[in-house]
Amino acid sequence: MSEYTNPENPATDDSVPESVDLPVSEPTPDFLSIADEPVDAPAPTDFSTADQPSSTEPFQAPPGLDVGNPEEVAQATYGQTQEAYTGAAASAPSAPQPDPQASYAPPPPPPVAPVYAQTMPGQMSAAEENTWASAAHWSALLATIVGLGFLGPLLIMLIKGPESPRVRSAAVESLNFEITYIISMLASVLLMFIFIGLITIFIFPIIWLVLRIIASIAASKGEDYRYPLNIRLVK
Repeated sequence: MSEYTNPENPATDDSVPESVDLPVSEPTPDFLSIADEPVDAPAPTDFSTADQPSSTEPFQAPPGLDVGNPEEVAQATYGQTQEAYTGAAASAPSAPQPDPQASYAPPPPPPVAPVYAQTMPGQMSAAEENTWASAAHWSALLATIVGLGFLGPLLIMLIKGPESPRVRSAAVESLNFEITYIISMLASVLLMFIFIGLITIFIFPIIWLVLRIIASIAASKGEDYRYPLNIRLVK
């Protein structure tokens, strides 16, 4: 008995194992292999004739054409002479050329800020001086309603006089004329006993009213009016 014989399943020495059919594998394609058909190499380029000039036929002028004459060459080429071509070009109307000076418009000047009359603090403008100087005269007309004609010029002299020398001068002139008028009316009352006061007591108010109106208009125009009959007590 052989040492490889199974005692439970004895077998003879001449037993042959059964054959096993194995699958046949296909051959692996070789992608790196060169094709069977040979490839022709490109033909070499011939550079020997590259620098050689091409053979061209010389220019053949028409019979009877003088190549040295530009007019004949122009006649043969363009159908007209050089002189006729130049004359036609000169006679053709040319398009009007724009005038650079006419088309150029200077830029507008920058806007200028208006300049207003500036006054220092505590000072009057010319218009304000005319207004208050005129008021120094006609304010006496309003103050006469209450029997205190001097009160109008006095208030203007004290309030607006420090702001303008002209207004103060007009107020002082008006105040002095009011004092003169009061003195003249008192004198007329005293002269009534000799009949002179009976006349002056009616004439002085008329003169006072006319001179007040004249002074007010003159002061509003910027004039420094001075009364013809005035006792200037206030300076």
